[in-house]
Amino acid sequence: MFVGHVVFWLGFFLSQLFIGRLATSFPAMALVEVAEPEWVTWLQGTMDFTKEFLAKFSTKTKLGQGSFGKVVWARSTKNEVRWTCAVKLMESKVDDKKWLAYWANESHIWKTLCPHPNIIQLHEVYYGKVEGQQKVAMTNELVDRALGEFLTYYVCVDLEDARAWTLDLCTGLGHMHGHHIAHRDMKPANCLLKHQPGAPTRLVIGDFGQAAVLRREEGLDGKGVHRSLNSSPCTWEYAAPEVVRQRGYDFKLDVWSSGAILWQMLQAPI
Repeated sequence: MFVGHVVFWLGFFLSQLFIGRLATSFPAMALVEVAEPEWVTWLQGTMDFTKEFLAKFSTKTKLGQGSFGKVVWARSTKNEVRWTCAVKLMESKVDDKKWLAYWANESHIWKTLCPHPNIIQLHEVYYGKVEGQQKVAMTNELVDRALGEFLTYYVCVDLEDARAWTLDLCTGLGHMHGHHIAHRDMKPANCLLKHQPGAPTRLVIGDFGQAAVLRREEGLDGKGVHRSLNSSPCTWEYAAPEVVRQRGYDFKLDVWSSGAILWQMLQAPI
């Protein structure tokens, strides 16, 4: 019976992928990564870290830690209605243009994808220097927990929840791919669960640090930085075979990773 359930849900997942939800028909070797925008342009569109972020928010509990920064809980201190949010905080001790370009790319991609019900909402981006350190803060909506944390406690997911969350995942990725954006690091830690009063819990996609704009090579206009797709920052356990073999990839690498996430929801930890 369990095998039957697995086959059924895998069939459902694949049908969502290939009947319009994730319609990505570009051949892998015809795509290149496009780095955009220029970091100088990005700086002009940010808010001041010292004058605005530090004056507007009080940060407290650390919600997560990554190799590039941390996520903290924050509360507004200026508005009459004290609302809360999550803040992705990054800092660099040196004036590094590559560091700025990295965060410029993430925030640009994130803003492009918002608003969408299956993409975590980005509110504002702040940049500034504090005591010689460059700092970037991205405020975004506060959600309950990551799917990875959920699986740590419950091992597997109820079939009805798996169905709904898979549909959410497919819808979110379909939106990304429709904007020529590949996530490139889909895993349970980057699938966030958003509780909705009086409604089912919704899955939203987060963490766009490894996301990239992919376009047809022959359609490029010569602007920006173009990199061939022979390697990817995917987490190893969720990487597609073409990524592991470094043979070039396209948007379907997200499809493979999502299939691994579905299997983990129904089966057990990878």
